[in-house]
Amino acid sequence: MKVEVRAWLAIFNFWLKLIFLLRTLTSLLFVDNYHPTWKRALSLKVKTYGLSMKCLIQADYEMAKQLLKQRILVVERHCDLGATSNNILTNPALIPFKPANYFFAHLTKNQRRAFTLARMNALPSAIQEGKFHKIPYSHRKCLCRTDRIQTLVHVFLHCPLYDGIREKLIAPYLKQFPGWPEAFYTGLLLSEQNIYTEECPTSSILSNVAKFCAAAIIIHAQVSAIAQALTN
Repeated sequence: MKVEVRAWLAIFNFWLKLIFLLRTLTSLLFVDNYHPTWKRALSLKVKTYGLSMKCLIQADYEMAKQLLKQRILVVERHCDLGATSNNILTNPALIPFKPANYFFAHLTKNQRRAFTLARMNALPSAIQEGKFHKIPYSHRKCLCRTDRIQTLVHVFLHCPLYDGIREKLIAPYLKQFPGWPEAFYTGLLLSEQNIYTEECPTSSILSNVAKFCAAAIIIHAQVSAIAQALTN
């Protein structure tokens, strides 16, 4: 359910509680000549779901609450279905039903989860984008105090917090491709089809990157806890 719909549902429930707790004042709502903005907005929103305020008031509290919630769910579900119809692929063969190859690799649960988070740019060090893009710049800085923003590129290639595990797990592989841009190295590490080299077989590359991601999550949590303790 959308956040907006949840908010309206909470408003409706509060309004119903107010009405049924103050039964003696209910009749005054319909004889009062003054119609505040909140009352007009509430009335218009109820009408979009095919109901009316008077209809809800005539029912008891539980019935009105159930009827309103059921109607909202039905209407919103149909709106969602109507909005997604233009985005549905017509050829089912184009839809990738097969899981990514790394799901079948010999990784532990934590390593597979960490590798997935890295591929989705959802590690604890990731920049919060989208609707969180107004987060202050100072809150995006890395805990290593290099004045750099926490990005996947910074974690994989530059952050001194991960120097030890970087040199051990992923640096030997990256050194075989000198002179490439940073985005190439990040994509190379997170690809499920790693470039094969004699020094680093594909299975070991994937395993090492997953181990690096899992260790990076642990290190980030430890450093964050220390920083929080120092500020307190």
